[in-house]
Order: sequence, then structure tokens, then C-alpha cells
Amino acid sequence: MNFYQDKPIIPQRVKRAYMCYIWIACAVWFETIVSMLPLDSDARQFIFMLLWIPVVLSILGATLMALTYSVKEWREWPLLVMMAVLVVMAVIFLALDVRGMGSSDINIGWYVAGSAILILLSLTRYITRLRSA
Repeated sequence: MNFYQDKPIIPQRVKRAYMCYIWIACAVWFETIVSMLPLDSDARQFIFMLLWIPVVLSILGATLMALTYSVKEWREWPLLVMMAVLVVMAVIFLALDVRGMGSSDINIGWYVAGSAILILLSLTRYITRLRSA
């Protein structure tokens, strides 16, 4: 008797997409926490040079993977919502941080809220999919 024949199989692309979104959200939280620490400018620059450059490169790769997997697995609705949240976070970053429009408190609020949405959707959907599988 085969016990595994009736259980749905979670595709590896969906698992990877969820993990990419979790990584992006955790990296954004790391950046906001480090920027809020009471450090002098030399220590903050050292932390950013040592840790943030590799993290940014991994975020770029994770973003491309997550967006690609979200488009491929379009029937998985949380991936589409997380893709939209990620695009909104990128637009907010370009509009508020790069152009200097808005205060830093608003920017941090948007990043924390967007990251929380990404993590909550990823974890809840991923855990419920694992339990049903």
C-alpha cells in the first residue's frame, strides 16, 4: 500500500520562491536594524562594507529567482501578492531613498511593514502547505 499517492507534492520552485522572499525580508530587516543602531559613522561603514555588500548581491539574485518563480507558479496566489509587495518596496526605495522624498521614519515603516507581509505570507503559506502534504 502506497501512503504517498494521495498527498499533494509541493514543487521545488514554490519552496525556493518562499525561501527567496524570506531571505529578502530578513535582509531588509537587517539593514533597518543596523541603520538604527547608535554607532559612529566609521563602525557603521565597516559593518556595511563587511556584511552588506555580499547581502546586496544575494538579494539581487534572490529577487530575480523569486520573481521568476512567482511568474512560473502563478496559481500560487501568495507568490503573486509577495511579488507585488516586493515591487512596491522597490518603488518606495527608489522614490523615497534615492530621490530624497520623505523622511527616514516613513521609509523604515514601509520597509518593516513590507518585510512583515513577506515573512507572514511566506511562513504561513509554506507551513500550511507542508502540513497538508
